[in-house]
Amino acid sequence: MDVTNNIKDLGTPYESIYKNGTEDVFSRNVWDMQKYKDKIYLSAGNASNSSPSANSGPFPLISFNTKTNQFEEEIIIEDEQIDTLKIINDKLFIPGYDTVHKESIGNFYYKDLNSWFKQKNIPEAIHVFDMIYYKNTLFAAIGTPNGAAIAKSNDFGKNWELEYFGEDRFYSFLVANDNLFALKKYPSKKDFEQMSKEELDNFFYITIYKNGSFKEINSTNPIFFKDADIKDNQTLIIKR
Repeated sequence: MDVTNNIKDLGTPYESIYKNGTEDVFSRNVWDMQKYKDKIYLSAGNASNSSPSANSGPFPLISFNTKTNQFEEEIIIEDEQIDTLKIINDKLFIPGYDTVHKESIGNFYYKDLNSWFKQKNIPEAIHVFDMIYYKNTLFAAIGTPNGAAIAKSNDFGKNWELEYFGEDRFYSFLVANDNLFALKKYPSKKDFEQMSKEELDNFFYITIYKNGSFKEINSTNPIFFKDADIKDNQTLIIKR
């Protein structure tokens, strides 16, 4: 269906924060959008240490009210960027992508109906890149001064335990066939050709959650999702 004629310009939500005529317009980029109740929530900011608009937090989260057709300011985000917005247990969650505070304690924010809450309690977390709720446990993919780690909470974010996995950071989670995976980066064909096995092991591996902890997937033992509906063999295999 062609909806071109129905597209409307709703305005520039972060224009009053990141001014015209400056490099800060880069931080207006809407990296993600999420509908929650009667509003659409819009991400922004820039966590990069390099121009343009380096380290552009803190800033207010802005939403679009679908009933009033107006932009509204929500909670102040004490991070440099909002990269993702997620619905977890009927609450709107924002992982604290890059805290503006000097101490290594990670933030996350959530909205429950009409009330916002900020938690600053994920130990060692300079970056909180992703969060997921899986089998009665809340997980956070984080970067710490000591490398990549996964934070786990059995009381919905009040207390956390960390598992460390070498260098770099964990960036995302994936659930497939009722299995939870945590991923660092995943290499391109060019990466495979140019990087040593040690480099690949440090930066490009996947872990799977089993029996209360994460285990690295051995690069020589691919996982087949035999019961998946997708018929593309490349999609059904996770391997290096």
